[in-house]
This record gives sequence, C-alpha cells and structure tokens, in this order.
Amino acid sequence: PRPAHAHERAHPQGNQEDRGRTRSPPRREEEVTAGGAARVRALLSDHDVTVAQSTGYQPNLVDPDPAVCADARARLRDGLAVAHALGAVMVNTGVGSHHATFPYGPHPANHQPAAVDTLVKHLRVLCPEAADHGLLLSLEPHVLTTVGDPDTIAAIVDAVGHPALRINFDPVNLLGTLPAVYGSGAAIRAIHARIGHVLAPSAHV
Repeated sequence: PRPAHAHERAHPQGNQEDRGRTRSPPRREEEVTAGGAARVRALLSDHDVTVAQSTGYQPNLVDPDPAVCADARARLRDGLAVAHALGAVMVNTGVGSHHATFPYGPHPANHQPAAVDTLVKHLRVLCPEAADHGLLLSLEPHVLTTVGDPDTIAAIVDAVGHPALRINFDPVNLLGTLPAVYGSGAAIRAIHARIGHVLAPSAHV
C-alpha cells in the first residue's frame, strides 16, 4: 500500500479517463530484477524458503479500452519478470474491474460477456509468456469480479486452453450468498468439485 496522491484524496472516485485503472508508482522492474530480487532469492534460499506467489501489480484485464489494455499487459509482464527473478512458482493476480478506483470493486460490466472476452484475449497472450518464464499464471477469484463464480471460471480456463493458467484456491472470495456463507463447508466442497482440476498449487485460507 502507498499513500494516496493529493488528487486521489480530493477525488476518491477518480477521473473518467482513469476508470478501471489502479494507480501505482512508476514501475522499476529492471532495478528489481537486476539486484533486489536476486538478493532476496539468495537470502531465502539460504534458509530453504521458496517464493510460492509473486504479484501481478493489479492489472486491469477486463476493460477493453486500448490504453488500459496496454497498461495491463505491461504490469503483468513486469510481474512475470520479477517473479522469475525471485524464483517464484507463479504470479497470482486479480483480473481488475470496471470500478473507477478499486481493482476488486463492484460494477455491472464485470459480469458481462464483453469482460470475459477481454480477459480471455489477454490470457491467451500472457499465459504462454508466463510459461516461457517457467511460471504459472494464477488468477485470484472474487465474487465482484469477472472470475466470480465456479462456472464462469471453468469456462474462462477452457476458452484460454493453456496449462499455465490456474486459479488460486481462495474459497471465501466465492461465497456470494448468505446461505453459502452459513453453509460454507458444503459450498467450498462444491467449488472444489467444479474447479479443483484447474487450481494452482496454492491457497489462501
């Protein structure tokens, strides 16, 4: 997390041109991969620790705006480079949102076929790049985003059709109704039954 810029504090909903984007400091992945990541990897290796997941820098993979698309791919490519330098198993990332300021924020467009199509288009390009780095590309599911229910998730994975694409098992993010929350054991078993075959070797529990 980083402090909000002054214009963000004054206008928490953001400008129209920034819809669906998450602002962040300028990327310095070359500095990270050239020095910092290698030092971290060596330090962890000395203690037999491996990095399971590295970040994708919150790309927005569901907004079709060309500028947002370019930014999303650049963010995720940075994430792949850093993850590779760290010796990570995967990059785990959310898919973004049409919400003006929050990458997991609610917006009706997140659940429209166009958002699925845009996401699939990105993933068909980025999954082979992840594999070239020796990485898995894991998506963080959430009920408010395009990867918000097991059936949609399974359809997206099938449409992309690449073995590097996985889903992080974070079942609480997919409990979208009160009955599911109160009956979470059965709900989680049902989630696993539907998408267990595409889960990453990781979980947030």
